[in-house]
Amino acid sequence: MGKYTAMSENFETENYIITERMEYLSRINELNFNYELSRENIIAILNDCTAKNNILISNIKFSEAEDIFSSGEIEIIDFDLGVKDNFQFINVKVEFKLKFGELLSFIDDMRDYGKDISVTGIHVISWEGDMVYAVVDIKFYAVSMVVET
Repeated sequence: MGKYTAMSENFETENYIITERMEYLSRINELNFNYELSRENIIAILNDCTAKNNILISNIKFSEAEDIFSSGEIEIIDFDLGVKDNFQFINVKVEFKLKFGELLSFIDDMRDYGKDISVTGIHVISWEGDMVYAVVDIKFYAVSMVVET
């Protein structure tokens, strides 16, 4: 009878481990935290690009993260619906007072960060001599990973 008791305990332990694993994976998926879209990460990228060009940011405005496909920005005809829900972006508006050449260098540095960042608009509010006051619209994209349970 002793070996059947040990075997029964092993099954109970295995069931406990499987249950705990599923609970932890479900918690991870519920959090759905995207480091790429965190404000801290975005500010660090902006800080790096402005530091390279000796630029000071006047103001930063964030929008809430959105689903790319529900926003109507991108239309995909043939796509796996399960994967489609994992794409998100956040809009960021950055205001500067700087020289026009510095603005162009900043945009080039943003491009060097990769394909998950795009400059979607540049608005020159005023131009005085060689200084411009500009607002740059930037989108940061991310793909969240779903952990299989």
